[in-house]
Amino acid sequence: MSFVISELIHIVSTVDDLLSMSEPPSSISISTGCDDSDENEDEYEDEKIFIKLSFPLKNSNAEIKIYDSVGIFSAMNCNGEPLKNMEFDDSSVSETNGSFKKALKQIRDFDRQYVGQLKSVHIPVDRASFGLAEVN
Repeated sequence: MSFVISELIHIVSTVDDLLSMSEPPSSISISTGCDDSDENEDEYEDEKIFIKLSFPLKNSNAEIKIYDSVGIFSAMNCNGEPLKNMEFDDSSVSETNGSFKKALKQIRDFDRQYVGQLKSVHIPVDRASFGLAEVN
């Protein structure tokens, strides 16, 4: 089976509802793309066409890639590297117990627990410019 238009609309609507409740409200970036396979590059069947939804969460960014009959829900760090991936399928998309809602819940739970680690950056400070005495 594959995703149908009504299921895609439900996914976008669910994400839009989630974002409308965030502070400040955010929007979804929607794009399309194609993952190329290294084997038999000349054959169209080896390419995976997807619809991608990108949007911010509180502590990370989220990306949903929807292929023909499977979707991948990812939480990404600020560099675009995946932190957690959850797959869902085209069965029961609109149901509370469906795989999409379960993936959404797990990604949101992960985001709540994830705290981005700040990199320690050493920046020399000219103490005199702030009127401070030099420290030996």
